[in-house]
Amino acid sequence: EIPNIENSSTAIFQFEYYRREFLNDNSLSLLPPLALNPQFAPISTIIEALRTTQVASGIAIEGLFEGLMQRAFRGEFAGPA
Repeated sequence: EIPNIENSSTAIFQFEYYRREFLNDNSLSLLPPLALNPQFAPISTIIEALRTTQVASGIAIEGLFEGLMQRAFRGEFAGPA
């Protein structure tokens, strides 16, 4: 059993110790059954497509915001007189 020492350098050691214990436990399977792979692949493809769309959307929004800020600093948005 690992000693409980409240020192930051030993906290890292404790984490590594427990992580290895978790990974070495033969009762745990870190991989899903191979039979689920055909169900996972299409979902993964959809998620990647959504991620790509989100990134492109974020870039477009940033461009629109930059343009809006430039117009505001040039004084193109006059308030009520």
